[in-house]
Amino acid sequence: MNAESCIMRLKMRWIRTFSIASCILFAGCFGGQGPYQDELSRVEDHLLRLELEEARSILESLKARQDLPERFYQDAIRVSLMRFEFREALGYLDGLEKLSGKKRPDVRRKIGYGWLRHFAEFTDVAIKFEGIKALGQLKDREAKSFIMQQFEFPSRTIRLAVCYAMTRLGDVDRALPYLQERAKYSALKSRALASLLLIEMSDPALMPDYRFMLKDPDNSIRALGLSILSELKDTASTDEMVRIHNSTTNPRMKLMAAHALVKIGKDSYLGTVEDALGNPALKLDAQLILYDLGRTGLKDDIFSRIENLDLESRFVFLRAMIRQGNEEQVREWLSKRVGSLSGSAFEKKMEIELFGEVATQEDLEKLRMQMANPFEEVQVVAVYAWLKASLRLFEASPSEV
Repeated sequence: MNAESCIMRLKMRWIRTFSIASCILFAGCFGGQGPYQDELSRVEDHLLRLELEEARSILESLKARQDLPERFYQDAIRVSLMRFEFREALGYLDGLEKLSGKKRPDVRRKIGYGWLRHFAEFTDVAIKFEGIKALGQLKDREAKSFIMQQFEFPSRTIRLAVCYAMTRLGDVDRALPYLQERAKYSALKSRALASLLLIEMSDPALMPDYRFMLKDPDNSIRALGLSILSELKDTASTDEMVRIHNSTTNPRMKLMAAHALVKIGKDSYLGTVEDALGNPALKLDAQLILYDLGRTGLKDDIFSRIENLDLESRFVFLRAMIRQGNEEQVREWLSKRVGSLSGSAFEKKMEIELFGEVATQEDLEKLRMQMANPFEEVQVVAVYAWLKASLRLFEASPSEV
């Protein structure tokens, strides 16, 4: 059986499962009094027989009429999801929430999860990777079986994403060892990706894996180890951090080691950072480190140059700003950026994901706009960021989201 046939089987299985599950989700949508009940009953009959075109045709004929009941929007969302028309589903959700006067986080979750599963079925590795990773981050337990099936996809990158998602979903005994082994013994590309996925978990139980990264021959992986171990205040790694600091011939690696050492309490290494301020090639790196360590007076100077910073430095600084309590300033700057469709795919993904962490209610529409980004891998991140922000805001203030 070829890949397209497998995907079609998965889609049909998902449609049938969704048809039953959605009847439970939208309990009460069958029967009852109100306008257009005969038409809507026929829609639901078509749905049960998976006659989606017929169901959609009836809904379209009702769309422009007045006094549409909640049942119309509920059925329209179901049909849109089963046809993989996710933007249309969001439009009907808007109508449902406006009519009912209350937010429906369960329906938002259903639409968001369904959309991400759709992306996770793509054969494009970049899109598929983002979809699977997002399902794991959001802990979509209903997708667990589907995610496991994606392990057979012929890509090491996708297998790493699957194991990351399965670990986040609690399947630690089977999935985590795969990531741990690839982070230690595979080729550099796989080793770096596995290491990055491990540190995203930020789990003290993984401390031995994080410490192992410090012994990696590649500086980028050693930098990941320094970052996560200093974040977790792992003083047991002090000797290895000192060894890196003293032995490396790479000046930026020396700075990163000094940064990590200061963060775990070894203030004597602050001199390495301060000395770098006199080196034009290292001045910005040193300023970013000192700001992260609490030299808040540097913020305005760095922020005035933010447009000219390289991408990595920019987001290191923005995250440091959030940690230093300047979340609103970060939100305002990102709001302007995310409100535009311009920029590279990688840059836009980073902006959207960080924006989702600080977004307010008024920002959700800008995240939705990015769901139409010309880069589909950006669309995946936008769906993830929108759903995560929506649920976070609803939990914080159910009456305002």
